[in-house]
Amino acid sequence: MRSLKTNNARVLIINNNFLDELPTFLKIGMSIKLGDFGTLRLSLSSAPTAPEQFNA
Repeated sequence: MRSLKTNNARVLIINNNFLDELPTFLKIGMSIKLGDFGTLRLSLSSAPTAPEQFNA
């Protein structure tokens, strides 16, 4: 039983470290591949606006 608890603890540590580092990698423009879950990446898009619709 101890082995199972040790493995669970290791998985939690790895998971927490991954979640701590994830924003850093996304900020520098990296894509994070998560196997069957898909890929995480930051993106930003917008559409042009006519000058008369823009209020600064």
